[in-house]
Parts: sequence; C-alpha cells; structure tokens
Amino acid sequence: MSKINTFPLRSVLKSSHRFLAFDEADLSESPDGTTVLIDGAVLIAVINAAEAATKMQRRARTGANEVLALADINAGITMDRATANELLIQPNATENIPDEAVTNVIQIGAGQTTIRAAAGVTINGVDAGSVVIAGRWNGVALWQMATNVWIASGALA
Repeated sequence: MSKINTFPLRSVLKSSHRFLAFDEADLSESPDGTTVLIDGAVLIAVINAAEAATKMQRRARTGANEVLALADINAGITMDRATANELLIQPNATENIPDEAVTNVIQIGAGQTTIRAAAGVTINGVDAGSVVIAGRWNGVALWQMATNVWIASGALA
C-alpha cells in the first residue's frame, strides 16, 4: 500500500452505503480489530465513483415523438423542440422498466410537451392517458409505482 488512511471501523460501517466495493488487497485491519486500513488512492477512487453514480445524467430529446427508454431512468430528460412534442411510455412488455423507477422530464423548448401512456399503461389513473407539462422551463417527475402504473407529478397544465 502507498499511503494508508485509518478510519474507525464503526464509521466505515455506518457510511458503507457510500462505498461501492474494495478488493481485499486494499483493506487491512488494525491488530486490535477496531480500525480498517484503506489505501488512500483506492479510497479516493471509490468515493469519486460513488459520487458520479449519484449525479443525474441529462438525456436530451429533440424529436417530435420520443419514447421513454430504460436508459432514461434516474435521468433528467430535456424536451427541446420549437413545436409540440410527445414522450410515450410503452408497456413493460415492450420496454422493461423496473417497478419503482423514477425519471424527470423538463420542457426546455417552446413546443408543448405531452407525456402519453400507450394502451395498457396508466398515467395518473387513466389507461392510455396523457399529461401536459405546464410550459417551458417546467417539469414533472415520472414514477412507475407498479408494472405499467405511472404517476406524473409536478408542473402539469
């Protein structure tokens, strides 16, 4: 190991949700068993990776007819079009998005953005329903509560 940092075992365990993984070669225990020793370079790399994983990625959309995809989950979708546009939520049989999935949709273009559910998909309790974002620079959160059951909340028209 290059430089060694020490952390009380209790604090490492309490904050373990921030750490992704360590190789056993990068960890060692103090002789009394109360402290975990971690290679400093490894610790910095792991913390940086954990922070990157918590940042929302932007998914820019410019088409008139866009489709919500698995890659859009935990992302910020920006709808940037001068004319009316739509984001379609397909059934899970077509696009397998896990239950409890969340994404954000923000209208940044002048064109009105409609979020529409396909047949067999409900949005705010309406099968094949739709919601409209209130206007430019407004957005909504989409949450799939159960398979093919979505809630849209936020700046709705």
